[in-house]
Amino acid sequence: MPRVILPHEQDGRISCFLADQLGVLFYPPFTMMGIEQDGQIIAGAIFNCFETHDVHATIAGHGWTLRFLRALGWYLFDVLRVERFTGDVPPGNVTI
Repeated sequence: MPRVILPHEQDGRISCFLADQLGVLFYPPFTMMGIEQDGQIIAGAIFNCFETHDVHATIAGHGWTLRFLRALGWYLFDVLRVERFTGDVPPGNVTI
C-alpha cells in the first residue's frame, strides 16, 4: 500500500527521485512530500520559490492517491497558507 511522506519527515530520497526523473538539481530552501511504495519513492513534489501568496511546485511520478492529494492541499493551504501554487510538470508526465 502506498505511503504518503509528509514534509516534516524531510526524506531526501524525494529530491533525489525528482532530480533523476527530471534531470535537474534542486537547491535549498525547499520542502518536499512524496509517495513511497514497497520501499521505493514513486512520486514526489518539491516546493520552492515561496512568495507571499504563492509557491512553486515541481511534480513528477506516478501512483497518485487521494490521500496524497488531500495531504498536498492541507500542506499548501493550511500549513503554508498560500492562496495558490504554480505547478511545474514535465511534458511526459501525463498519466495518473
